Amino acid sequence: ARKMANILLAAEQRWKNAREDVIGRWAEFTSLRQKLAEVQHLQQQFNDFQKVHKEQQKVLSEASRRALTARDAAATCASQAKLMEELKVRSAECAVGLPAELKLIHGREQQMHAVLQEKSHQLGILVGRGRPEDSKADWAKEHQAAHLASELYQRTRQV
Repeated sequence: ARKMANILLAAEQRWKNAREDVIGRWAEFTSLRQKLAEVQHLQQQFNDFQKVHKEQQKVLSEASRRALTARDAAATCASQAKLMEELKVRSAECAVGLPAELKLIHGREQQMHAVLQEKSHQLGILVGRGRPEDSKADWAKEHQAAHLASELYQRTRQV
């Protein structure tokens, strides 16, 4: 019986040791699971930072490209402004000796413009009355409208 009691005590001791081992491993597993969750969270944050970094690189590249375009546009505007100033100076120099002649040319152009406007108005009136019927008077109006249109076209080409 003593031998049996020793066997039972040894079995109970092995059971207690195994139980303590399982409890210890479970605690270790629980701790590792928490650490794994933290590592996964950190990995997700790292991936998010990488995405943000890539997006920032794209935005920076686009901003740099736009800055170059803006700089080029500013340079073009500056050169055009300089050219405009030069043209103003040249125009002022040319206008010093020719005001009477320029006024005459300007008057001719205004007269031509007035004539062209009148012809255009007449043509608009003739065309605006609608489709003429087949009569001699209507044919004359059509012919007159065509003649005015032709004259308007020729004078516009001359200008």
